[in-house]
Amino acid sequence: MYIAVAYKAGSGELFKRVVESIWPCIRMENYINRCSEVLTENMLKIARNGGKIMVKEYCGAFTMDVITGTALGILVNSQHDLQNKFVSNAKIIFDTRRDRTNFIQQLLSINPFLNRLVRILPNLFSKQENPMTFFLEAIRRIVADRKEETVPRKQTDFLQLLVNAEASEDFVDTTAENGKGLTYDEIVAQIMIFFLAGYETTATTLQFMTYNLAVFPDVQQRIVDEIQEQIGDEVPTNDNVSKLKYMEQTIKETLRLFPTVVSVTRMASETVTIKGVTIPKGVGVLIPIYDVMRDPEYFPDPEVFRPERFSNEAKDEMNPLSFLAFGFGPRLCIGKRLALLEIKIAMVHVLRKIKFVKTQDLPENLPLIASGSRLVPVTPLMVKAVLRHTETKS
Repeated sequence: MYIAVAYKAGSGELFKRVVESIWPCIRMENYINRCSEVLTENMLKIARNGGKIMVKEYCGAFTMDVITGTALGILVNSQHDLQNKFVSNAKIIFDTRRDRTNFIQQLLSINPFLNRLVRILPNLFSKQENPMTFFLEAIRRIVADRKEETVPRKQTDFLQLLVNAEASEDFVDTTAENGKGLTYDEIVAQIMIFFLAGYETTATTLQFMTYNLAVFPDVQQRIVDEIQEQIGDEVPTNDNVSKLKYMEQTIKETLRLFPTVVSVTRMASETVTIKGVTIPKGVGVLIPIYDVMRDPEYFPDPEVFRPERFSNEAKDEMNPLSFLAFGFGPRLCIGKRLALLEIKIAMVHVLRKIKFVKTQDLPENLPLIASGSRLVPVTPLMVKAVLRHTETKS
């Protein structure tokens, strides 16, 4: 229900204005930097012992801390507690084994006539406590507590903007029925979708980028050199990480090969004919993101990892619709800017102190499986980490 409400609210001009207003209202760099320092220290502990990092676990805890802090304004501190309820419940939602267990439920949900059956009989398909219930109840409590606050907050977060939008005339959606702002259900739905999407997608991208840096040490070294040349020992900020052009190319090439969402569905807003195929207005269309971004028509030698594809010179020759990692058009991913900032700041902190190294058991051709709409490694990625510089003890 809440996911459907989120999409309904997200299509309006109101929600777009709320999201766009986040950036001038809050300064997230300090918080992301603190979370990145914890991530780096956790990885350093493993590197000092010559061990391997279970990348998704550590990156997932990092993105959980960032998204709960920036979206909800709460400190979860999951990087110091990998069994935190927020993390453990999020893992259940995105667990590949759970996806396979719920394959029948997924098939039923595709059929609109049987979709109601899935909602009426949820326990028929899963004996586990529903993790979505945990998040919905947690978000409801947070929203209720926020509404009862009487002292204005010094720093505005995503949740506060949505709470304000419920009653504030500044955020009235003139296209909505009766000209009202967001409803309570829409506020909870937006927080839910933003929270879950912000956790999983960024953690997955960090996982695959770490893998690429281990497999391609020349790319890793070039990024390290760029960090030193462009920002030196400065604290990473939204302004100075924008100078890291090669790092951004590497992030985009990682997303091209390993998109966080392999396909999306849309509805045709008008009748159109493409390459002799007519798509009537109102018909559902599936866009195979993974296949498009590995199509040799758009990306020569598509299986080759080559960050230079996204240099300024190369982008001029690229079909703008061929790179769909964040979607395209009015439904472009609303968290794109936050995700890129988060990844860049984290990588600056980590790569200043840690070097990722390929071991013999880390495959160069990574076996992948599709889990729902996501792309995941067949086995969890374990990457060896070593100290970039020899530490001296005082």
